[in-house]
Amino acid sequence: MKMILASASPYRKALLKDVGLNVETIGANIDEYSIVGCNPIQTAQYRARAKAEDVRLKDSTAVVIGADQVCYIDDVVMDKPRSSAEWFSRLQAMRGRSHFLSTAVCILVASSSEKGPECIEFVETTRVFFRTDLSDADLKAYIDIGEAKKCAGGYMMENRGAWLIERIEGDWQNVIGLPIFPLLAHLKRIGCPIFGVG
Repeated sequence: MKMILASASPYRKALLKDVGLNVETIGANIDEYSIVGCNPIQTAQYRARAKAEDVRLKDSTAVVIGADQVCYIDDVVMDKPRSSAEWFSRLQAMRGRSHFLSTAVCILVASSSEKGPECIEFVETTRVFFRTDLSDADLKAYIDIGEAKKCAGGYMMENRGAWLIERIEGDWQNVIGLPIFPLLAHLKRIGCPIFGVG
């Protein structure tokens, strides 16, 4: 079963490789920031589907997995920071508070039906709590490291961004970028061999 991950994210690819899935990766050619729903979760869903549909145009026989993660607080989406000043104010806003990371996944499965591919969609949400004892100097030092300038929310919990976090409620792998447990359940249902072997 050929699978394509509609993402250039090395983190998502690594998560799939770690569970035994050999996937090809193709970055979607879309302007994701122009795709906005009525709320953060709908925004993630629309973007995940747009990514999957774009990549499916390149290979309609493969199972295509599109994913998009949004970070939000008070229903305001915090995309990748566009400047150090925006990054700093964002981390300040999250200090001592909780926010959410929702990852929408869209799986397109080739079908002989005239209706087109089967579309499987789901969303996983994790709540993240930032520490209260973070000083402005701590936040600026983290920005200076630069590791998360291309990440939604502006931090990488799996790396040095762990210092910012008090705790999480929910799926740890979802924070990294892909909710593996529900994804594997859906892939097994459509015939993907367990352990990626078969």
